[in-house]
Amino acid sequence: MRPKEIVLCSAVIGMLVGLFLNSITKVFNPMFFWWSSLIVLITVPMASAFLVRYVAVRIGFCSPGLRFLILVACLTEIIPVLGAVFGGNGSLIEIPIVGLLGAAGGTMWSLPIAIYVFIRRRSVQ
Repeated sequence: MRPKEIVLCSAVIGMLVGLFLNSITKVFNPMFFWWSSLIVLITVPMASAFLVRYVAVRIGFCSPGLRFLILVACLTEIIPVLGAVFGGNGSLIEIPIVGLLGAAGGTMWSLPIAIYVFIRRRSVQ
């Protein structure tokens, strides 16, 4: 994969994690019991990673690694998205804001890998 594809897939996965987690929390409120919150916190990044991989391969954009996507999704869920979801005021306007925050977090978490791929490709050529 090229660095541009890595950053774009990571931004999309971060946005999906933010949108899914915030929407599920607003609609169903599963964070009351520990078992339901654990299921949501595990299922959202996994579903986002599988969805991004499926769509990226299906449209022929790239073939991202599933381990990489799951790593970025979990890190994005923990650092920028979870704090914004739990610290929000409950209005519906924060759903797209958390989605953008997730996209920024996914981009941030993918930058070290994209820089590594960029440097490695330069040294091979």
